[in-house]
Amino acid sequence: MELAASVKNVIALAAGICDGLGLGDNTKGALLTRGMAEIVRLGEKMGAEEQTFFGLTGIGDLITTCISRHSRNRNMGELIASGLPLAEALKRSVMVAKESKLRAPPTRSRNGTTSICRLPPRFTRRSSRGNRRRMRCGI
Repeated sequence: MELAASVKNVIALAAGICDGLGLGDNTKGALLTRGMAEIVRLGEKMGAEEQTFFGLTGIGDLITTCISRHSRNRNMGELIASGLPLAEALKRSVMVAKESKLRAPPTRSRNGTTSICRLPPRFTRRSSRGNRRRMRCGI
């Protein structure tokens, strides 16, 4: 699934470029359809089963990332399509990071961790210091 997640980010950049150029929904639909076909084809060549890519973490993630106004990669594609140089687009992009002014206020969970959103306990991981941290939940 890491493969699908990596390739969908490239497709999301292209989807943002489609939006930025005003190419329309049909063009973006064709991009997503062909993009998904390429993800499946590449995955099969690397030993994955085709059906693996047609669940929430495959096609669901691709669709959400390519159509959401909150998607960092889609937004970056829009900035690139607007004609900004890459360095300027990177400065203007809204990322889920401590520099972001648009980030939601952190919440404190029952186990004492700080998170920008609430996730079930199964979405936690150990930090390098050994304490549990919530994974980032941005798109």
